[in-house]
Amino acid sequence: MKRFWEWLKNAAHAVMSWLRADGIQHLAVSALIVVAFGWIRPMWIAPLIALAIGIAKEVYDYVSGKGTAEWHDIICDLLGIALGVLFVFINSL
Repeated sequence: MKRFWEWLKNAAHAVMSWLRADGIQHLAVSALIVVAFGWIRPMWIAPLIALAIGIAKEVYDYVSGKGTAEWHDIICDLLGIALGVLFVFINSL
């Protein structure tokens, strides 16, 4: 059992170090956008809105030079979108 907890601790550390603070922000904002729009729009539109906002932010970073455009951020946006959809789906049961 101790080996399992050690493995779980190492796995959690690996996930958190991959996500980074910026990735967690992308994940959280994308999830919140899906949840907010998921309750006032048809559910299939909410993920598209969140994805469009995430891509627009990365394009802005690339064009303006004020930030760094990264695929990592888009992946975190997609993870947040999935969590937002899951939350809205579970909440609607």
